[in-house]
Amino acid sequence: MPTPQRSDSVVVVERWRDSVVTVPADSAWLKAWLECDSAGNVMLQELEAANGRNTGITVVSLTPAGRGSLMEVGCNTDSLELLLRIREQTIERLERNVNYIEVEKPLTWWEATQVRLGRLFLAIAAALAVLITIKRFLR
Repeated sequence: MPTPQRSDSVVVVERWRDSVVTVPADSAWLKAWLECDSAGNVMLQELEAANGRNTGITVVSLTPAGRGSLMEVGCNTDSLELLLRIREQTIERLERNVNYIEVEKPLTWWEATQVRLGRLFLAIAAALAVLITIKRFLR
């Protein structure tokens, strides 16, 4: 009887690849109205604002307009390109079933000769049977 055996192997393949990530340009701004009250204190009243995703506000400009002033604050950033190195890891599992046939002992030279002579005898007997059959049909 064959004895089945199972062997498993795991292959881990690592690859490094380069990739470029692009961050789009961004901007933020704020418009506010500044007023002075009768005591000379400045009061800030926000009018409009838009925050950027990746920016902080850095540019400030004051425009005099009558008694108060209009303050505009803005910031722009350029787009960025970042070079990243990415490691990919692939794991492959290979399963293999192997059947081994157990042989108790190999044939001796005498047993091997008997097997060969038996095959030769069967070939001769089959040829004679074919010849006898053909001879009967030809009569």
